[in-house]
Amino acid sequence: MDAPELITQTVKEALLHKALLREAVWTHLHISGLALGIATLIGMPLGFVCSRYQPASQGVGLAFNTLRAIPGLALLAFLIPILGTGVVPAIIALIILALPSILLNTMTGFRQVG
Repeated sequence: MDAPELITQTVKEALLHKALLREAVWTHLHISGLALGIATLIGMPLGFVCSRYQPASQGVGLAFNTLRAIPGLALLAFLIPILGTGVVPAIIALIILALPSILLNTMTGFRQVG
């Protein structure tokens, strides 16, 4: 199947299953937004504290820089045997993947300002 034919078939399937597609997109946005919100609630205060206390920032910065190296699929594969499949492992994996960027950028931002 060539690319134009594949695109045409994909569009036809999406039009046939509009309600299912709409529900899947909404679920995806809900899970992603929830995980981002939780990661922000954890990462920003922790980043602020770490920006003020140098000893804490070294250990936390190292740990969260290490987390950046873990691919999302590997993290999910690690969580599935522990938590099973579903929304909870997906949210936890997304939180873990979002935390390093939020925390480290918050630390950097507060250090630059203050």
